[in-house]
Amino acid sequence: MRSPVGMLAWDIWLRNRTSIKVVIGILLFACAFNVVLPDRDSRADAGMLGFFLTVVAMLLLLAIFGYTEFNPQRGTTGFPHRLFVLPVTTFKLVALPTILGVISLEVVVLAWTSFVLRPEDRSIWLAIQLAVFMVLYQTILWTLPGLKSLRLLVIGLVGFFLIILRAFPFVRRLPDITVMGLLGGVALVAFLVSWTSVARQRSGASWSLSSLNRFSLDRLRVRASDRTLSRAPFRSQHAAQFWLEWRRSGSVLPSLTGAMLLLVIGPLSWFLRDDGPGSLRILLAVWAMPMILALAVGKAFSKPDFWSKELSVPEFIVVRPLASADIIVIKSLVAAVSTAVSWLFVFAFVALWFPLWANLDSLAIVRGTLWMIHGHSVYPQYVMTVLLVIAGMLLTWRFMIGGLWLGLAGNPRVFAFSAAPYVILPLFVLPAVLITERPILDWIVENTHRWLPVVVWIAAGGVVIKFWLAAFSWRRIEPHYVRRYLPVWLSGAACLGVLAFMLGDLLSLFLPEDTYRLRNLLILVGLQIVPVARLGLAPAFLDRNRHR
Repeated sequence: MRSPVGMLAWDIWLRNRTSIKVVIGILLFACAFNVVLPDRDSRADAGMLGFFLTVVAMLLLLAIFGYTEFNPQRGTTGFPHRLFVLPVTTFKLVALPTILGVISLEVVVLAWTSFVLRPEDRSIWLAIQLAVFMVLYQTILWTLPGLKSLRLLVIGLVGFFLIILRAFPFVRRLPDITVMGLLGGVALVAFLVSWTSVARQRSGASWSLSSLNRFSLDRLRVRASDRTLSRAPFRSQHAAQFWLEWRRSGSVLPSLTGAMLLLVIGPLSWFLRDDGPGSLRILLAVWAMPMILALAVGKAFSKPDFWSKELSVPEFIVVRPLASADIIVIKSLVAAVSTAVSWLFVFAFVALWFPLWANLDSLAIVRGTLWMIHGHSVYPQYVMTVLLVIAGMLLTWRFMIGGLWLGLAGNPRVFAFSAAPYVILPLFVLPAVLITERPILDWIVENTHRWLPVVVWIAAGGVVIKFWLAAFSWRRIEPHYVRRYLPVWLSGAACLGVLAFMLGDLLSLFLPEDTYRLRNLLILVGLQIVPVARLGLAPAFLDRNRHR
């Protein structure tokens, strides 16, 4: 292919031809599915399926036109440096993926609005917001490679603000054409930033000015570390390893939690301050947020190096005078501190939100219902609240350390396979459940006597296997670690057991015939939450990875 621009387009096709074919197939299926439906009511029922298929296609397009590659020299992922040798201007290098990404996204939106949405639901706003988001998305990926995984947080915040943009009062007061022009200006500035940044990368320049280089973040960190080391040396190698783990990975979850509360949940709670059901939903989101974030952070935390794509143990860790069991204990402690700090941010937010601007009408209705169920007593509510918080903290900690035995094993295929549920569940299982929500709920209620005993026996078998693996794996762990962790596990299991009893009493109102089995199922699930077998397996896998 003679044209350099054609070579660049061909490179995009070769790297992503499978994903592009999948996107085309999804679009054809969604459009054909809605065209062949006999009437409008059937199309309305299939609207949820079309929505999720469109979301999948959009996510694939974002992955295609993110157009990044790993740079082994700098250890970051950004604009492909191998393209810098092409005889083409930097403007064309940046403009071609941007234009193709925007056009592809607009084609998906056009197909969705034309064949899936009803005429009264169609709007040009979605097309404009997605086009702007594509440009901002590429700018973040190409200009902030040093942030590594934290770029996902920035992208999520940008997408969230674009979604709620029209909810801001000052935006609603502006004419639509003005807001569209402002969004176009933002996209243009973002493109210029991408162009300038890639041009400087291509010339080997840096954004840091020589006069400000001494005030860079890295130098400030080094100086702070030097002062800390000179004033207060580490008491032991365990303290030094704890400091290293916290600096490298432990502070990520609290940072993400604080940023989400400050930049997303806080403004959203203010806009919904007069909405009782909305405030109740925000409260549930705040409770679940640390656990959801821990699911993602825990995958990286389970690796030998949080910021590296490699699963081999770094040489610096290999030669440390620490046993593999000591490293696992330290990572578990770092995860516990990270969990505690994250939930401390949650408590601080709730303590400010409730008395100042929260609408507690819906929460009062829930409390009144619980008050009637528990014989006009408020104490069970307080106990259940405390136990729910403890359960949330235990689940957060579990998600942080539950994959240590896989991540530290150093097997890329197994580690990648373990991440498959993170893609399959939100993209395929959750849409299928939402589409068939009513039939599934009806079947569950009508056939409780059939599926509940089977699930109870499966859960019991899982508990037996867990304890057997724990007895097998912990026999090689030093006894003092066993004596220290056993009270932690017993305390967590006891709290979850009490919570299971209380939740079983509530759920028995909906399933009165199977209260006993339901309570047993909840207790067995509680025994599975606090990790024990996986922590016992982790030192052996890490030791094998260290001695490769």
